[in-house]
Amino acid sequence: MDHSGGLYDFGTWAPLLEYLREEEKQGRWQSGPGGLLEGEIGQHGWSMPRLRRRQNPGRAAVEAQRAVIRRVADALAETGSSCVSFSTQIAPVAPAFGRRVARGRVTLRLHAFSPAERRHSGFNYEYFPRVVILVDGAVPEPWRHEPDPVPGARPAPTADPGLVERTMHEWFPGATGATDEEIAACERRLGVPLPDELKALYRVASGRPDDWGTFDDSVRLWESPPNEFLFALDSLYVADPATRGSGNWDLQAQEAVITPPGARVQGLVGSPGWIVFAHDGSGEMTAVDLTPGPGGHVGQVIEIPHEQDLGARLVCDSVTDLILHRQPEQQDEPPAPASLAVTEVRDGNPSHGGYAVPTVQAAAELALEVLTICGGGDAPHSLVPLAGLPRLRTLVADAGALADLREIAALTGLEFLELGPDDWRSLLTAGAVPRSLLAAAVHTRGQDQSAADAVVTDLLALFDRPQATETILEGMATV
Repeated sequence: MDHSGGLYDFGTWAPLLEYLREEEKQGRWQSGPGGLLEGEIGQHGWSMPRLRRRQNPGRAAVEAQRAVIRRVADALAETGSSCVSFSTQIAPVAPAFGRRVARGRVTLRLHAFSPAERRHSGFNYEYFPRVVILVDGAVPEPWRHEPDPVPGARPAPTADPGLVERTMHEWFPGATGATDEEIAACERRLGVPLPDELKALYRVASGRPDDWGTFDDSVRLWESPPNEFLFALDSLYVADPATRGSGNWDLQAQEAVITPPGARVQGLVGSPGWIVFAHDGSGEMTAVDLTPGPGGHVGQVIEIPHEQDLGARLVCDSVTDLILHRQPEQQDEPPAPASLAVTEVRDGNPSHGGYAVPTVQAAAELALEVLTICGGGDAPHSLVPLAGLPRLRTLVADAGALADLREIAALTGLEFLELGPDDWRSLLTAGAVPRSLLAAAVHTRGQDQSAADAVVTDLLALFDRPQATETILEGMATV
């Protein structure tokens, strides 16, 4: 194994170990039994449960912590792994005040997770499922979902490119507009033609920051709501699914793209027809929508929330309406009927959207895409009613919830499966792991991780994916 990278250089870790040692001296960190010091660091978060969070830590303290963790996270990113755990044994700090901790030799054990494994960002990794990508580059179905065609969709009656151009000239008589050649170059870059209203806007206001007041690389067009900042023409982009972020595979696999009849915006992750041209300064992106829902208009203006994965909100029916602050002709979307696509087998209400039903038989509808089976106990469930369902792609089952794990093999379209370690072990032993899987998850709910480690190792081997690595480093640090 090549250990020449920064992650396997003890010097990368020494500042973190010394930082934690200093925090222990100050009473903000407590090592484990026998002086055990351990934690996990990912590219987007970290977990060190014994490190107490400071009250009002101050800028210097925050920067010090961020610097030592970022040093490791940057080195981790170079390896392609999503997370690394570390542990070492160090002598406990004596309670006497002012004790100076000596510099000495430290042995550090690293576990770099497989590049095929995904860890949840943030604290307490151990309470989230261990997710393994079994096919390189695979993404959940909602991220592959294309817009539905709406043959009868037309621009709104309020769309008026001439009015857009005249209004912009009145507002910004000194602005420098984009040329037809620049607009054509933008269309070639995006691979989609700009709607006439957007062309009219950019012919007057190129969006270049040197035209007038700036906000980052944007130009502020409206001082009152909607408070939009116009992107420069060469910063326009298509909000396809990749721009929505990768997030957590297990959660995304449990979502479904649903566009109710009469909806004006399709419930997509992203679309080749969502052209982002402005933002509100807080992360919400504004786009023209060329792939509207069955009740929408081509060229309507939508807002893409940055805190959710699916869907967008209608702002107004046209760019003309946006500039003139007109409300959409309908204020609210039609009520969405409950969807059969996402169903839970459980007593009581579903924990997230969709239906809750008492039996697998009741869940076995042609529209079913995502099924969660809760509980277990005295009456585990048979999966026989699910065989042959054409759209079923995700199954999540609690420990002991399934009567016969071998029945999973009959779910030939399954892309994502989440089970506990014991159920996975039974499935692996029976040779019944579906080869249609794109990803898998092992949940432990904060329990012993060793059984999950073994399952992950076997799943990686079964699908010929890269394994995790164990490495021992030695070096000098203040301990």
